Amino acid sequence: MDEFDLTEARVRNARHAYYSAISYIDEKVGQILEALKSAGLDENTVIVFTSDHGEMLGERGLWYKMNFFEWSARVPLIVHAPGRFPARRVHQNVSLVDLLPTLVDLAANGGTPELAAPVDGASLVPLMQGDDDSAWDDTVYSEYLAEGAVAPCLMVLRGRFKYMYSESDPPQFYNLET
Repeated sequence: MDEFDLTEARVRNARHAYYSAISYIDEKVGQILEALKSAGLDENTVIVFTSDHGEMLGERGLWYKMNFFEWSARVPLIVHAPGRFPARRVHQNVSLVDLLPTLVDLAANGGTPELAAPVDGASLVPLMQGDDDSAWDDTVYSEYLAEGAVAPCLMVLRGRFKYMYSESDPPQFYNLET
């Protein structure tokens, strides 16, 4: 950090490298899908593609994942379960903590899944099936306390509103639509 001046050319080069890495991963996912098809497993395999964080790529002068701005906190979450639900985009706020209940629900395949103890998150299966989403709690909570943080960073996302708080910084409140 701070070893080089962040010229426009360096920012562009870093973004170029990042997007090249994404292209590489896209190619590898394609190879996995082709292998599933070749093995005859493409019609009964659930595929989940996600990431644990985004990357600021110099946006707002920031790098890495150490904040809750959209570039850092918003990640891909693609679930493909052949024959279970059609392709669609879910517009509700969801969280990676919803993955465990979702995978358990998918594995139960219509049965009643039971966990040994309550977990955070909720199954995304009803949203993916297009069921009535009025019961969905459109709220996501996140926290960050790792390298670069001098105090816990907290975030609440509810609907289109995002609130970020850390004792070391002024509170921030955003309407993501505007």
